[in-house]
Amino acid sequence: MKNATPALNSLRTTLALAMTTRRAQLGWSQRHLAKLAGVRGAYIGGVEAGSINVSLTNFERIRSALWPSTIGVSVKSFLARRLLEARAKVSQERLAELAHVSISLIVAIEGGRSNTSLDQIEALALSLDADPAAWLGLDPASLQTNAHESDTTQSEAPKLPLRQAVAEDLRKLRQFYAMNQSQLAEKLGQTKGHISQIENAKANFSLVTLERYVNAVMGKAEGPEASYALQLGNELRHKRRDLKLNQEQVAALSGLTESFIGRLERGSAAASMDQLEKLTTALELDGYELLARLYPRVTSDGAPKKLKLREAIQSLMNG
Repeated sequence: MKNATPALNSLRTTLALAMTTRRAQLGWSQRHLAKLAGVRGAYIGGVEAGSINVSLTNFERIRSALWPSTIGVSVKSFLARRLLEARAKVSQERLAELAHVSISLIVAIEGGRSNTSLDQIEALALSLDADPAAWLGLDPASLQTNAHESDTTQSEAPKLPLRQAVAEDLRKLRQFYAMNQSQLAEKLGQTKGHISQIENAKANFSLVTLERYVNAVMGKAEGPEASYALQLGNELRHKRRDLKLNQEQVAALSGLTESFIGRLERGSAAASMDQLEKLTTALELDGYELLARLYPRVTSDGAPKKLKLREAIQSLMNG
């Protein structure tokens, strides 16, 4: 671990080179990039000259314009994860001393709340013998992957929010079993209007509601199968441990409370779709692909199918 003051500006140079290279690939001018990123043209020029200590907010704007697929989560969340992993055996106080930054800055970054700058990120990374570029997805491997994914997905439809994607599945499942909203509402003891709100993703419905909905349409599965909440909680706990994160760190990354994370992992929290989206994003999981394994999904051939959750999460972790 380095005790000397880190030499800065290499991260600025890395970003400048990555930006100019990517712009050339896309055939964009600085002015065009500035328009897409919502900044001034002169600002892009300064960044590419390495003379601007870019904030995380502006970095994310630039990154989203040049590499739309990016890293799957917000830059602040991605940075928080990288710092937490690199600092595993170093206290916040010691890191603050090594990097010549405040403890409050480290706390804010790890909580995904800091609009820090490239120079501060570089100081922290070098103090932990880490690659600053990798903390922002600017290392060669990430840039190559992101550029390829961006080029092949720019014409695809944007990813749906978790609530909307699951709601569409529920509507298709109900229609497959030739049940109208009034019939389903009667089974659930709800109003037709409430069913409509769920299927139109206007209601932030819970995992419990999802399970009751599926059981009402298809009938409760026979056998001792655990509830959706227990199945999901167990797998989320395994994923968190695989990432070497504690519940407090996951809470900071997701914006949820530590007590809620604990109850969710025990299967005792009535988590909503929006809360699950925050949590799976923090754990770098595709929330829809994971959650959709809990219930039968109507496939292209018209048959509702379901994979085992363990199989699903393992494939997500491997791929």
